[in-house]
Amino acid sequence: MLEILGLSEKLISIADKVFGSVSKYKSASKEDRRRLADLFERIAVCVAEIGKSMGHKLVPKAHCSEIYAYSIELPEIMEKYVSPKLARELAEDLQAVYDTEEIGLMLQAESTELEWKALVSTAEAAAGKFRAAAHLLRAI
Repeated sequence: MLEILGLSEKLISIADKVFGSVSKYKSASKEDRRRLADLFERIAVCVAEIGKSMGHKLVPKAHCSEIYAYSIELPEIMEKYVSPKLARELAEDLQAVYDTEEIGLMLQAESTELEWKALVSTAEAAAGKFRAAAHLLRAI
């Protein structure tokens, strides 16, 4: 249960930080905002797919690896507009989502159906915030 709660909290924390930083990109070029919006949109898809996979008690290896790759590139893209500290925190938080693969293996036998549903719901909420951030970036 603690692992699922920790992962759920991490997903929401990341999405909140990303959503909360959108206004800092007003000075960004239209191209930079588009690129970042595309990245956030892709992260949203991955987070939603991680939730779906785990909801079926499957380990989302491919999507976890994809999230990890984004976590490496994200600071460089974001540092122009947000503090390096925030960019690093987001990258580290995304890297922690990569650990979902390991958590999924541990939880397959140990967790209740209710815990899995809670994780899926949290992943969907986090994905929604990433999508909203992407849409707002395109609109400013």
